[in-house]
Amino acid sequence: MNNNRIHTKCSVCGRDRFIHFKGEYAEVDTLQDWYKEYHPNLQFGDPVPNKCIDCFNELKIGDIVKKRFGAGSHCGFENKGAITKIYTSGSDTIYKVEYVQENKKQTTLLARVELLKI
Repeated sequence: MNNNRIHTKCSVCGRDRFIHFKGEYAEVDTLQDWYKEYHPNLQFGDPVPNKCIDCFNELKIGDIVKKRFGAGSHCGFENKGAITKIYTSGSDTIYKVEYVQENKKQTTLLARVELLKI
């Protein structure tokens, strides 16, 4: 591990990021202190699970979304659509998305990992 970089991995889509730690912009002086302050359950140098910029927004009915490239292959749509219903059970959620393709409305069910809010 580079002593000035934090390895993060999005807990939704799996995107890896490496963030450069700069003590002058943090409320702590060292990267070791940052781990202790913000992620006390992790060891110094462990990858930090978090949501990336594309995944941190909660999705709601009416949001315009696009199916991510490479996220599953059961859905043939790549154009944008709107979330029309959200099904939640415990901590699990799936989204009903309505697309208009060739002047025909079509719907499909997608998981959060498959959706990008646009």
